[in-house]
Order: sequence, then structure tokens, then C-alpha cells
Amino acid sequence: MLAGNDALVVVTARNRDVAVIVELHEQMPKIDIENADHVVIGRLHTSGQIVIAGLTDYLQEVHVRVPAGHLDAMVVSTGLRTLSDVGLRRASLLDAQRSL
Repeated sequence: MLAGNDALVVVTARNRDVAVIVELHEQMPKIDIENADHVVIGRLHTSGQIVIAGLTDYLQEVHVRVPAGHLDAMVVSTGLRTLSDVGLRRASLLDAQRSL
């Protein structure tokens, strides 16, 4: 994850479609760290909306309203142990959880 004042970038472990879940919370959520393969926490500053998109998505269609100001972000990656050199067939789950 790369975070800055106006951007939060998450790079997936696979060069293909992966499942992504985005959740907003009033407080930092408790996560099952034992079942997570990778956890990163960061912070970003928003204008009151964010864009959730892949590199090839049409950015005008993916705006989401959020509280303006600083937001903490937690990216939880699971399923990374299913990566293989042949095909990368199994979908990983990337839980992008943001805490307000």
C-alpha cells in the first residue's frame, strides 16, 4: 500500500481480477490477524469522496462519498498462500477496510 494526502494505492499479488471488499467503520475494526497473510495500515486525506478503481477502470463511475478529512486505512490480504507459478488460478481476497 502506498498512501499520501490525496491517494491510497493498493497493489494486488496477482495480475488478474481479485475480489475486493471496502468497508467504512467509525472505529478501527478488530481483525483476525491469525488468518491474514498481510496487513498494512496507513492514512489518507479526502475531499469527501474517494475513487475505488482498478488501473483500467473508468474513473467517472466509481466515486464514493466518505467523510472529508483524514481517514485511517487498513488493507488486509488473505489467500496469498494460494499463489503458484502455474496459472495463479485461485482468487485471493483483499479486504480493504477503512476506519473513520
